[in-house]
Amino acid sequence: MTVREKAISQRKELVIKAAYKLFLEKKIESASIQEIADEAGIGVASVYRYFTNKGEMAVEAAIFSWESGLNPLLEKVLNDQDAGIAALMNGYLDIFRSNPDFFRYLEDFDNYISKLETPLEAMKRYETMLLRQDEMISEILLNDVNSGNLRTDIDIMTYLNMAGQAVMAMAQKLVNRGKVISHDEDYDPSVMLKMLVETLYKNVLKD
Repeated sequence: MTVREKAISQRKELVIKAAYKLFLEKKIESASIQEIADEAGIGVASVYRYFTNKGEMAVEAAIFSWESGLNPLLEKVLNDQDAGIAALMNGYLDIFRSNPDFFRYLEDFDNYISKLETPLEAMKRYETMLLRQDEMISEILLNDVNSGNLRTDIDIMTYLNMAGQAVMAMAQKLVNRGKVISHDEDYDPSVMLKMLVETLYKNVLKD
């Protein structure tokens, strides 16, 4: 990478981080390009040199969220030969406790993207990243498959996809909605999420 290319990459990263911060604070639809430029400390014209529109920034912010949220967990589990699905699913609990913004942003992002009439070209890069995550999860799955402890009457990869979405949905609800009614104060969010993870994991094990 040349000095110029490195400088461009650094400025783009600066804009992405500024956008991510404001999207979390104000939601994607409410944050303006001007506010993002101000947060990044550059002019609006400079922002448009790197991104065509706010949607592209939202996609890049989503990729940034995954790369700082789930991807480190996947890599950690992959590097541990003895780890498997349990380590992966329990890792969601660690993210919930240490990086709740991961869940908070992705729900807003999904809602924002689903309302766009014209799909963003930038989504191709986002989808490629998600496919790579599926490949990593498949590699993690092999450790448990080889152990012979998993059920064989279900499609495990489909089950894991369902389990991941269930945990994500509950985590997002707990992070974004919090305690809506006084009854919610009777239950610890981390304990509830842990129970869901344990239930989902036990259900995939052989009797």
